[in-house]
Amino acid sequence: MDEKGFYLGRGEGSHRVFSRDSWERGGRCQPIQDGSREWLTVIAAVCADGSALPPSILYSSTSGNIQERWTKDIEYKDNEVMVGTTQTGWSNNDMGPLDVGLFSPLSRAYGTALEDYLEKTQGLLSLKKGNFYHLFKDAWDASFTVANVQSSFSTTGIALFDAEQVLKKFCNTTPESPEYPTTIDTVNRASIRLLMSKPITPGSRKAEIVKETLLSLQAQQAILEYKNNGLWFALGLKQRDYETPINALDLQMNREAHWRAQLLSPRTIRHATDWRVQRDEEEEEEQLERLRTKDMKAEVKLIWEEQARIRRVERERLKKVREEERAVKAAKRDAQKRANNAKKMQQQHQDHNCKVSKPRTRKPQAKE
Repeated sequence: MDEKGFYLGRGEGSHRVFSRDSWERGGRCQPIQDGSREWLTVIAAVCADGSALPPSILYSSTSGNIQERWTKDIEYKDNEVMVGTTQTGWSNNDMGPLDVGLFSPLSRAYGTALEDYLEKTQGLLSLKKGNFYHLFKDAWDASFTVANVQSSFSTTGIALFDAEQVLKKFCNTTPESPEYPTTIDTVNRASIRLLMSKPITPGSRKAEIVKETLLSLQAQQAILEYKNNGLWFALGLKQRDYETPINALDLQMNREAHWRAQLLSPRTIRHATDWRVQRDEEEEEEQLERLRTKDMKAEVKLIWEEQARIRRVERERLKKVREEERAVKAAKRDAQKRANNAKKMQQQHQDHNCKVSKPRTRKPQAKE
């Protein structure tokens, strides 16, 4: 059993092969590195029969919480990997390490996976804790094999000791560099047309230059395709990060001892994730219910407003009818009044005429 620390954005040292032209032009002659210095610890245990126990990963977390983004790449199978947190990302004194000898190939495999990730993304995406398991899983599967475990015991002399396993690694001969023809200094349509303007004899130096030039063009095309695929890969990772919520999983951990490493099984993390999904669904349903209630209230309000509008229109119509009726009645009264006045004046005129036409009668005088 032993522990191994990992810098999230830093792998093992590597050698790079580049052309002299790239060096003279000041091109990128060093591998891409990420600025992340997050520290994680992996605890592993192996047996002499070649078997390996599932690894345990300790994330650094000052609060002791595990975020869902950190475990999004873990396949939730029982006893596949254990997950825990400490304040610094280091294991504590309760988990003592024992040298086994498998961490060197694990570091190289992780460095290779990290370099491949950085080359694909071209350094456009920063490494997060959630990206660690995606890189670590391939490195673990590639290094902690039965053959490597048995070889580690043989190399350390614990079991199946064989001195040739150490001696055969030494090599005193240095291979000589083969001679390769150079390519065209500037590859363009004019230089290629000039090169192909004259007959080319198979096996001649000119034929070798054409061959190397075509191979160089093919390599450049392959590099461009690799970069393009890497950019699509980076976009996919970024989209997945957007889709994964930033939530701390409710794991019911011991808050009083959060400074100590507490390992959790994938089943526990899966239950916490399922509970988070269920809680989000309930909150979404409550929000939809509130929206439905709000829409219903708005609909009732519209109905009330429509009914009030209808009543207002009806009142205005009845008011107009009553005004018309009052106008008609007033006109009738005026007409009746004028008719009565005319009749009265006519009657008075007739009475006056009768008084004028009647003869005056004398009263008889009394006899003396």
